[in-house]
Parts: sequence; C-alpha cells; structure tokens
Amino acid sequence: MSNTVQHMNDGKRTQWRASAVVKEVARENRKKPTEAEKALWAMLRDGRCDEYKFRRQTPIGPFVADFTCPQVKLIVEADGGIHDDETQARRDAERDEILQTVYRYRILRIPNDVILNHPDEALQRIKLALHEPADS
Repeated sequence: MSNTVQHMNDGKRTQWRASAVVKEVARENRKKPTEAEKALWAMLRDGRCDEYKFRRQTPIGPFVADFTCPQVKLIVEADGGIHDDETQARRDAERDEILQTVYRYRILRIPNDVILNHPDEALQRIKLALHEPADS
C-alpha cells in the first residue's frame, strides 16, 4: 500500500480512497487559491452553474482536482503557465489518463488567461461539458 492511496475492497467492487496526505494537500490548496481559482469558484459555487454542485480542491485517489462535479463526473482544472511546460504537460496527460480510466472522470482544462480575461467563455465551456454525454 502506498502512502498516497489506500485500496479498499468492499466485496462488490474495488475502490480507491485518498490518503491523509492527499487530503491535507487539498485542505491547504483550499486555503490558498490562485486568482484564477478564486474567479472560477465564484462562478461555480452554490449551484450557480446550471444548478450543478461543484466541490473545490477535491481529493481523488492520489490526486487533487481543482473543481469536481460528482453528479456528472466532471473535473475542471484551472491551468496556469506551468502547464505549458513539456514535462508538466506530460505529467498532466498521465494524470488525466488515470482520472479518466480508473476513476471515470472527464477532464476540462481551462487556461487561467481565459478564466480571468474571458470569464463568459470559461463558463460557456463548463456548461457545454456539463451537458455532454458521460461517454464523450
């Protein structure tokens, strides 16, 4: 068992639960959001986005997702400039693959520039993703 993921078998299916370390990282991230995360949370909180409920800095297995809508298994990531780096882009792709295949989430990445300078566009992208079929 790793220090980031705990494996549980309830007899019916295998589940993965975030460790205390991952939960603490999520807690710390909630205390210190980026400007883009603050702006995005203002759009998403309290069912403001077509009545869908979002959570912020959600632990999912060994990862922390910026925003999740569990109802439709959607993750929204606010991507800053670091995500343009080739190494980070590769890590993001590997992470996304695991979140999609193991946890069955869809991932929507929105650049911070769009969130901060074109909030209507960012919100439109999220609304489109919320209403897409789960298998797309």
